[in-house]
Amino acid sequence: MKILKKIAAILIVAVTMVSFISCNKDDKEASANTNAPASVADTNWEWYDPDATDVYRVQVEFNGPMLVSVIKEAMVDGIMDIQCYLGNYTYSNGSGSLSLEDDNHAPINASFTIDGTRMSLTLQGGSYTLTKK
Repeated sequence: MKILKKIAAILIVAVTMVSFISCNKDDKEASANTNAPASVADTNWEWYDPDATDVYRVQVEFNGPMLVSVIKEAMVDGIMDIQCYLGNYTYSNGSGSLSLEDDNHAPINASFTIDGTRMSLTLQGGSYTLTKK
């Protein structure tokens, strides 16, 4: 009877270990997919050029699976102008779009592509290459 209990305990431990190993493998494979919308969720990106004469900083923050905020800093007539946009995003297979609104609820659309830690963003006629922070 003692031998049967030991064999049963060993089998239970073996089955438990296999289930833990298989779950971890699935999680790693899912997180490795950089083309899925979840791969940009909760990431921050920034472009900065201190020598620029107009727009000198653009920041993009993906908040969860659908929300995005964009901050664009520029010098306008010698005064710093900070523009904040909020909205939604879509992303699939390395490219996406932003549906934003400014403080006056005016719609602003932008598009982006991601390659590794680099984002190419087109926003209001400007093109920026942001780096993942």
